[in-house]
Amino acid sequence: MKTNNRVARALTGATAVLSLAAVSPAAAQIGLDVNGTPVRFGAVEPSRIGGRVFIPLRAVVEALGAEIRWDNATQTVRGARGSREFSLVIGSRTAMVNGQQVMLDAAAQMVSGTTMVPLRFVAEALGADVEWNAAAQRVAVNLAGGAGEREGEAPAAANDRLTGEFVSARPEANPPTITVRVNGVRQTYGIEPDTIILRGPEGRRGTPAELEDLRVGDRVRLRVDANRGLAQVVEASSAAVARGNPAVDPLRDPRDPRDPRDVRDPRDVRDPRDPRDPVRDPRDPARDPRDPIPARNLRVESFTHNAEGFLRSGSQVQFTVQGTPGATASVDIGNLGPAVALREDPQQPGHYTGTFTVPRGVTAKKIPALAQLRMGNMAAPLIQAAQMLNVDSEPPSITDAAPKDMTETSNQQPDIYLELGDGAGSGLAMDSFRMIVRDRDVTRDVKVTPRFILYTPKEPLAPGPVPVMVSVQDAAGNQARTSWTFNVKAPRAATIQSVTHDADHSLRTGDVVTVTMRAQTGGQATFSIGDVAQNIPMREATPGVYVGRYTVRRRDQINRAPVAVEFTTPGGQRLTQTATAPVNVAAEQLEAPTITAPAAGAPIRLENELVVQGTGTPGSRIVVEVGWTGRAFGALPVTGTLGSQEVTVGRNGRWATEPFPVRLSLGVRRPELTIRAVASDSGGMESRPTEVSIRVR
Repeated sequence: MKTNNRVARALTGATAVLSLAAVSPAAAQIGLDVNGTPVRFGAVEPSRIGGRVFIPLRAVVEALGAEIRWDNATQTVRGARGSREFSLVIGSRTAMVNGQQVMLDAAAQMVSGTTMVPLRFVAEALGADVEWNAAAQRVAVNLAGGAGEREGEAPAAANDRLTGEFVSARPEANPPTITVRVNGVRQTYGIEPDTIILRGPEGRRGTPAELEDLRVGDRVRLRVDANRGLAQVVEASSAAVARGNPAVDPLRDPRDPRDPRDVRDPRDVRDPRDPRDPVRDPRDPARDPRDPIPARNLRVESFTHNAEGFLRSGSQVQFTVQGTPGATASVDIGNLGPAVALREDPQQPGHYTGTFTVPRGVTAKKIPALAQLRMGNMAAPLIQAAQMLNVDSEPPSITDAAPKDMTETSNQQPDIYLELGDGAGSGLAMDSFRMIVRDRDVTRDVKVTPRFILYTPKEPLAPGPVPVMVSVQDAAGNQARTSWTFNVKAPRAATIQSVTHDADHSLRTGDVVTVTMRAQTGGQATFSIGDVAQNIPMREATPGVYVGRYTVRRRDQINRAPVAVEFTTPGGQRLTQTATAPVNVAAEQLEAPTITAPAAGAPIRLENELVVQGTGTPGSRIVVEVGWTGRAFGALPVTGTLGSQEVTVGRNGRWATEPFPVRLSLGVRRPELTIRAVASDSGGMESRPTEVSIRVR
């Protein structure tokens, strides 16, 4: 993730945008780890004293396996670890380590009976590496690195200027961080979206740069907010130049009359040599010509909308922006459609409103809405609405109804079965489900699971047509409705009247499924469940009622397995019949799907569409979601989604989505995509999610 300082400099004065930037660490309780293990303290914990971080000496020394003694008469602390010995007098800035005098930056102190020492003393006295992560407000003490480099002293004041050497950066962290070495002490600070980063050669003012542009060994000057652990300004010069002529200040333009020790106020975004533009000369080669020129006096003061929960097709969203009068206002809604133009109320200057109507066929979650004001080629900083948009304009699916439409069955008590789904939508509202069989509402007798419903008539159905109607809504209010008719044949003298089972969920190891058949008395029967169980004996529990049971074993795995019964009459006639409802057996956790394209970590070019492909368990369903993160014009952090789809894995174990339309929020050009896929079976069992991250070139 890059921090685009071209726009960040212009955003510095915009409080509305700053409120939407990544939350920065505030002053908080300081934590301490010794060799990777958190240290627990008594009444006195690490704290900031006079702007510096002090830690309880005894807790750290004992955690490192060293010995420590207290001489009350002389107010002296003595300790040893291996060949290293040290002594320290409370209130003194002088300590002794192996007979050598060591000066401390701050005197040791006694707090509530506990000896508190500055971080550097631990490195001097015990030969430990000490790292101060200002961004995380945490101290790490380790023995592995030796005493060659002291790490981690906190700055001396709440707003400090530091000069040192660049060590490393983590632009992908949240927030990004920079680590510098100052007087042999390594320090880490967070980077905000509006942090100014400059880099240039000796004797000249640096140009805007990214964290990735800094090089190990670069000489850097930082202006930091130590209480929040953040760097406000980072100015760097080439390592080779800085080392070659250390007498020249590489961070100062020789023509600049200001004090060379004064790091610029981050709110000062003007080039003092450019009287024409308060922000930047638009001909500046470091500026992306596609970016609008930020304007200081053009701003969005507030941005709201009235959307709540999930929206469906036809829903209307009203956007309201308050800002500079006389501008052109618009709202970017990402994948939902083109930007929404807002109109200024002539009776309320600076009050802009507009309406968006949700189209058909769109399902997307967490879509950011971004408002912007423009005036000619000048643009106000973007502002994102606090509430993201969630849209589900597609109804639930009702599939695989059984007995099938326009078919006949001799089963007089057939399981009436169908599968429900809402894909990646808002989710089913099961309290809206209704089933009508032969004009009678049987909803209360239906067994409902997250994926399918099962209704078994309590009494045999009379021969003839059986009309069925089913309806259900999703959480957004979209309704699905279907109806079909099957026919029950009149029973013959020798026939199987009905075959049912009680598997109303995906079966796991140890589950028992009971199969019941009604037929002529005095016969013999067996049942089978797909390829999992074959010819399981059934006994005649009561006259004409045959019952059999099967206990699911480990490694039993089959999706939509038929339950078939074979019956031999007393006269030797063989009859077979299959239950209308299949059985799902998933003794072990459903296998997570694989995403084969795009490949994880591979850079891709986003065109107009994106297709995701992969492999999985045949017959299972895969919900695929594509999200993205990026920065609008390289400054404002924004997130969004390209949408969600549900696909079914084919018999060959492969699946592919329909093309995802690619439309990113305003000014986002190189986002990072996250593709997430979860498999589920018809019983509602879900696999572990599979995620891949994709870099966009």
